[in-house]
Amino acid sequence: MTATRPTNRGHVGVPPIEALRAVLVAHEGEDVRQGESRDAWYLSYPPLLVSGREARRDRVNRCKRQLLRVLLGAPRGIFLSHHEDPSAAGVPARWTRAGKYHWNLPANLNLDEPTTEYWLFALGNWRIHAAAAPVEHKPIDPARAAETDLLAWMRDNGVSFLIDSFHDDVSWVIAFGES
Repeated sequence: MTATRPTNRGHVGVPPIEALRAVLVAHEGEDVRQGESRDAWYLSYPPLLVSGREARRDRVNRCKRQLLRVLLGAPRGIFLSHHEDPSAAGVPARWTRAGKYHWNLPANLNLDEPTTEYWLFALGNWRIHAAAAPVEHKPIDPARAAETDLLAWMRDNGVSFLIDSFHDDVSWVIAFGES
């Protein structure tokens, strides 16, 4: 008998958008906060000289990993966008190209593998989104865009959700479009 690795812990059978929302709500606080609408969330690390910083950082890191684990157990149609080919960067998984700078998010991506961990959680500068096809035109910068502009861009491009990791993975923007 072959054991399978659980990837959608606590959210089995839940559509990815609702499972993602549940993870965010469970971690909501100073560093995991909802935007002006119910459809945008922002994750960032606490300031350097704040009491309880390490515990707050750990909470943000747990939230990030849980969000990605939900996606690893989700149906296909989820794309990772990055300027560098993950295979060329040595990130072990079954990567298949879906566009010029897009790859299908592989279910066998091991978030605890050191190269993967470094590429996702130290370097950052990637985006994951769900759509019928990768969105390769009309780019938007979620970290700098107004929330209303980001949500309109998602609606116009058929993006049901996105996670955007800023440079050095210091912050994430998570947004939900029309599903």
